[in-house]
Amino acid sequence: MVKPRVILMISGVLVLIGIGITAYESQTMDNLPGKEKNYPESAAILDILVSTVLAVGLVGLGLGMIYFIKSRAKTG
Repeated sequence: MVKPRVILMISGVLVLIGIGITAYESQTMDNLPGKEKNYPESAAILDILVSTVLAVGLVGLGLGMIYFIKSRAKTG
C-alpha cells in the first residue's frame, strides 16, 4: 500500500506545478501585443491542463490527509 507521505508529496508537487504554470501563463498573456490578446487556442488547452493538474493535486492532498489521519489513529 502507498504511504500517506508519498501521496502528500506527489500531490503537493502537482499543486506547485499547476501554480507555476498559471503564473507563467499569466506573464506570457500580459506580454502579448494588443491584437493577439484575443486568447489564443493554445492558451485554452493550457487552461484545461492546468485545471486538471490542480484538481488532481488538491484531491490528492485531501485524500492523503484523510489517509494520514486514519493511519495515525490506528497506531495511536
